[in-house]
Amino acid sequence: MDNPAPVSPIAPVEPIMNPAPVQSVLQSPIAPTSPPEQSSINKKIYVIVAIVLVILLLFGGSFLFLSKSSKKGTGIAPSILQNLETDDLTKYNKDTDSDGYPDFIEIEVGLDPNVSEYTSCKSGGCADSQMTNSPSVKHNVLIILDASGSMALGGTPNQMEIAKTAIKSYVAKASADTQIGFMVYGHKGSNSEADKAVSCASAEVLSSIGSINSSSIEGVLAGIKPTGWTPMGKALHEAAVAFVGKEGENNEIILLSDGEETCNSNPTGEATTLKNSAQKITINVIGFAVNSSAQTQLNQISSSGGGTFSSANSLSELDRKFNELYENGLRRRADIKCNLADVEAFRACYNTSFGKVRDWIQNRKLLLYDKKISQEEYNKLDDLSSKAYAQRKEITTSETQKVIDKY
Repeated sequence: MDNPAPVSPIAPVEPIMNPAPVQSVLQSPIAPTSPPEQSSINKKIYVIVAIVLVILLLFGGSFLFLSKSSKKGTGIAPSILQNLETDDLTKYNKDTDSDGYPDFIEIEVGLDPNVSEYTSCKSGGCADSQMTNSPSVKHNVLIILDASGSMALGGTPNQMEIAKTAIKSYVAKASADTQIGFMVYGHKGSNSEADKAVSCASAEVLSSIGSINSSSIEGVLAGIKPTGWTPMGKALHEAAVAFVGKEGENNEIILLSDGEETCNSNPTGEATTLKNSAQKITINVIGFAVNSSAQTQLNQISSSGGGTFSSANSLSELDRKFNELYENGLRRRADIKCNLADVEAFRACYNTSFGKVRDWIQNRKLLLYDKKISQEEYNKLDDLSSKAYAQRKEITTSETQKVIDKY
């Protein structure tokens, strides 16, 4: 048997694989984000949303709480917003005693809202014990003597000599507590028509107020003679200089005359001027041995000068009239002292009350800068302060003027 011919080995055949389908670039999907990055972004979003929700909840809850609290009045300490919205400013309009200070302020500073400060500060008057330490008031007196020729009448002693004796007696008594000065008129020229102009121009203060006493008066009177005419108006006009600088004191003139004005110098008008001057000088007149016509004019002079008129016909009567004027002067001085002390006590009391209210207002106004009061309340306080200042000035000035006008 034939041997079969050798067969050559056959190389193994690799199986044919279908190739992966090729996709175009346009058809390929977008590569997805890796899982770790996506998770981080999601967490951040959640956190932001949560924070916003918390803020909104807190704001809304606070608003509701404040709104309910302001409406219901829960008793919790009010906030600034609540103060500004609910503070009742009508309380500034309640003033029971009509003294210009609201009741609630008076209560807070310790004043009585039912009694005005004007009433409460008024004392019991001059009988009040606090008046015992009243301020010193000087009593100033200028004696004006008529040296006209008619003063030589009356025999021995004549009218001039009697007048000098009465003046000496007055000075001896009064000079211990009264400041006395001396003036004379009609002491120059003569009572003839030729010398009328000279005599009518003669009115002279021989001794200033405070320089006359029982020792000096004798020498001042010694050289005076009954000489000329009767320029009483001129004398009163010139007398004003003796009282310069004596405002607020008890100022008085004692005019001694034996007749009417003979120089047309308007004594009644001059008396009015002295009374209305800053020194408030009172004109007291003594008519010595005068007729009814002279009495009428002399009475008019004293009336215009706010003083008294009296007449005398002898030394004893003249002494008595001078003594009455001295006693009246002492009483007037005491009355002035009392009333001045009274008005000073009133001013001190009223100013103390005013000071309490003023300080309260000033402190309250400062709260605006801490936003604890509204602008509206600040404006009310500002207006109240202005009115209180004006009222204090008006009242204290008026009370002082009443005392001045009284004398």
